[in-house]
Amino acid sequence: MLLGPPRQLAEWLREGRIQAGTIPTFFHLLYPERPIVDGTCIASQGKVDSVRLFLREEVGKVGKVAVDEGSMTSVALLKVILRRGYGLSPQFVSCAPRLEEMMGMAEAALLIGDAGMKAGEEGVYPSLDLGEEWQRLTGLPFVWALWICRDDEAARRVAPIVSKAEAAGLRSLKRIARETAAATGLDEGHCLEYLSHTMHYDLGQKEAAAIEEYGRLWRELQ
Repeated sequence: MLLGPPRQLAEWLREGRIQAGTIPTFFHLLYPERPIVDGTCIASQGKVDSVRLFLREEVGKVGKVAVDEGSMTSVALLKVILRRGYGLSPQFVSCAPRLEEMMGMAEAALLIGDAGMKAGEEGVYPSLDLGEEWQRLTGLPFVWALWICRDDEAARRVAPIVSKAEAAGLRSLKRIARETAAATGLDEGHCLEYLSHTMHYDLGQKEAAAIEEYGRLWRELQ
């Protein structure tokens, strides 16, 4: 098993270093021929907490955005939201996820994951929650990641493993929240709320529609 940030996992799958993984949804837009494990995903409906655009200026004044170098899906999503929701096409610069350094080079900074949640808890800068912004724009949930496989054979092998792992994870949310809080410094209650209510893991019709709409809006930017 290999662990890494979303962009790294996608690169490993593309290179053949891994047979399957929780891969950013944007990878699915680029490589739709790669099979996905049916029925499971990482998604949110509305506010997501962990994917935020932090603002040093009013959003309408943003001309440059520093973005977390480990992100794929969230960067593409932010471009859609800023263009469609605010009529903005700022410059994007990729860098390490260190908020103060990012704010020194841009009017806004995109942070994902633990860094995004922690900066949101600290509340030093106002922020836009990208899950909330997406729902306002489309009325749909947003799918952040999918189980994407190298080929059909890998998908057949991986599907039952993913199903068992998901069930085991859902039974262990309190323990996972406790361990995550200890490792990251995040509030344990916030972690549990995030894992058990903010995020959901079923890939249904609304989630499929959200992926399709995400791809359509992204392609319109090109």
